[in-house]
Amino acid sequence: MAVINFEDLQELSGCRQQTKVIEWLKASHIPHVVGSDGKPRTTHELLERWHDGSKSTTEVRFKNKKRV
Repeated sequence: MAVINFEDLQELSGCRQQTKVIEWLKASHIPHVVGSDGKPRTTHELLERWHDGSKSTTEVRFKNKKRV
């Protein structure tokens, strides 16, 4: 599952601020998580389902990865 980076979400939403991007994701009913850095994240798969108009989404859980 490929994660969409924050800069791409900014471009898609037309918003620059993290909180505004999160509001856009919520208003658009796009499943997402907010990382410890406060930035929202979603996957290409979930965004494609939203774009295609599919209402059936599955829960997404990101594995904790150790930062080096």
